[in-house]
Amino acid sequence: MKPRSIGIVAGGGGPLGSFSVLGDIISECQRKYNSCRSYEFPCINFFSYPYAETMLPDNPSEIPSRELSYCIQQLKLIGMEIIVVPCFTMSSYLKYRSYGVELIEAGTMMQWHLEKNKIKNPLVICSNRTRQSGYCNKYFECHYPNDSIQKEISSLIEEALTGKRINIQPLLDKLPDGPIVCAMTTLNAQMEEINDPRWINPNKLIAEYVVYRSYEGTFGSEESLQTGYIEIQREAASM
Repeated sequence: MKPRSIGIVAGGGGPLGSFSVLGDIISECQRKYNSCRSYEFPCINFFSYPYAETMLPDNPSEIPSRELSYCIQQLKLIGMEIIVVPCFTMSSYLKYRSYGVELIEAGTMMQWHLEKNKIKNPLVICSNRTRQSGYCNKYFECHYPNDSIQKEISSLIEEALTGKRINIQPLLDKLPDGPIVCAMTTLNAQMEEINDPRWINPNKLIAEYVVYRSYEGTFGSEESLQTGYIEIQREAASM
């Protein structure tokens, strides 16, 4: 049986971070399922859209939410069975989730990983928008850096969005012991390689799960209902 098709919705800050998730998905297909030739991979569509400004911390506009919904619907129309929104900032604009496809978003994926590994109250590094939207807090208990560190993170994010390689070590040296979730796909994509046991990279976790669901899952199967996913669907249905 062929693996199920995958649609990737690029991030709102820029497509660079989500594009790295595409690379991680291809690598995972090769690593776990020995995919080599084109016909051994799932059909993958990468949808990058010129969204309205999504990085504003208190953006009251509904335009990014409508644009995100449009992207998901377009991917569904061309037959994508699994649609992933790997960007935390973009996921914070999700208002509707019942599209009749398997929708995998950053928050539910991270919640599942943290609970599975009994990781509690991680420090979250993210954009100002993600932080002030409270998106991560809806899915797992967490805390954030102080204002001075947050400004430094924002500066690093802006550099990463331009395509520069980022040396994250000076920032890491200022952070306390304990798990760190980097909820910014572009930072994870553009960082110099690090070897810090505190660092949790959602890009690779999302890629691993999406590939597993593509090769071995079916829509509506129990495995697709991550912790919190059923409740999220019920909330959307009752709106």
